[in-house]
Amino acid sequence: MKRIISVSLFMICLCTTLVAQEHVYVEPTQADRNYRAYREQETKPEFGLRKVESLIKKIKEPEDDGMVADYIAAISKDEFKRLNLKEQFTYVMIHPEVYSQACIDDMTSRGEDQKIFGLLTFRLSGVDWSADQYKFLKQNRDTVQTLIFETIAVKKHMGVNLKSALVEISAWESIPAMIRYYQTNRKDRDVLTVLSLILKKEQYTPYLKSKMYGKLYLGDANYMTSVRFNTANEQFLLSTAQDYYNQKISK
Repeated sequence: MKRIISVSLFMICLCTTLVAQEHVYVEPTQADRNYRAYREQETKPEFGLRKVESLIKKIKEPEDDGMVADYIAAISKDEFKRLNLKEQFTYVMIHPEVYSQACIDDMTSRGEDQKIFGLLTFRLSGVDWSADQYKFLKQNRDTVQTLIFETIAVKKHMGVNLKSALVEISAWESIPAMIRYYQTNRKDRDVLTVLSLILKKEQYTPYLKSKMYGKLYLGDANYMTSVRFNTANEQFLLSTAQDYYNQKISK
């Protein structure tokens, strides 16, 4: 769907912050751009996919009258209710309903595949879930987790949309499944980002007191903030996430 240019205060602030933080610009390589594209890839669930895509195609865009405002592009509430739960999941995963102005500058950094980022790239494309879609994810969090990993089993890929959903619902129950996925897909460093964000949302004290947390989330942290990917940082995140999961299930 064509995205009408609009202005989002959040994205304006983000762009300004990033410019302020980028003291020395180093031109990214083609390999860096390829990895950024990999980080931004989504995964489409197959549950009623054709049916859902046909509904999305019928959504009418607002007239481009030069107004500068975010907008929502959505099927009707009745259409959404007529979908079964799996089809509703597919709709939410492939069609964030909120469109806004994203930064147009190239935000790829040098050596992205050797970094663990504090945030995912989901909102950088100028889309976000609507309030109704966030409500759907939270009200159906157990089913959402099940459908996410059923999708991953079929597609062999955990796209940024699936990762973002896991973070949004703070899916600590899926930590072992995420670790298993990562162990066979170590190229996908953003799985570590998902674990980091869940530990942050869950306010897990040992993580909040760690140097890694301070580097990723305190001070002037933004979408470019990262720590170096190395064995120590990788194992710290994996073991800390596993420790948190073990603590939760033991209660």
